[in-house]
Amino acid sequence: MKKVILSLAVGCILISGCSPNYYIPNTQNVPLISEKGEVNITVATVQNQLDFQGAYGLTDKIALQANGSVFFNKNDNEGDGGSGKYFEIGGGYFKPVANGYVFETYGIIGFGNMEIISHQVFLLIRKQLEIFLLI
Repeated sequence: MKKVILSLAVGCILISGCSPNYYIPNTQNVPLISEKGEVNITVATVQNQLDFQGAYGLTDKIALQANGSVFFNKNDNEGDGGSGKYFEIGGGYFKPVANGYVFETYGIIGFGNMEIISHQVFLLIRKQLEIFLLI
């Protein structure tokens, strides 16, 4: 039994050490709109990524939200890398619930594409993204 557990542990370590890491998260859009006409715009950048986000209070209860990101082509020393972009848009409901606190919920739809190139595993992935999300 100990040999089985040891073999599984060593196998997990070896497998995880050989896989390339391509996870680059985007920033979260939490607009906290609390009144009609309020605008929240954010632009952020990390490494080879540019995020933009915006929200607008359309009425005293309804807001619009838009998000997007561009991943610039960046190759490492072995030629591995990738690029891509996506865009999301949606609407939601907000309600101030107490002094300084807001309840929000948004439904969004998004589209985009990504390309990942890895010579380590002879891999080329192109993926069209379709995002349907309720936040």
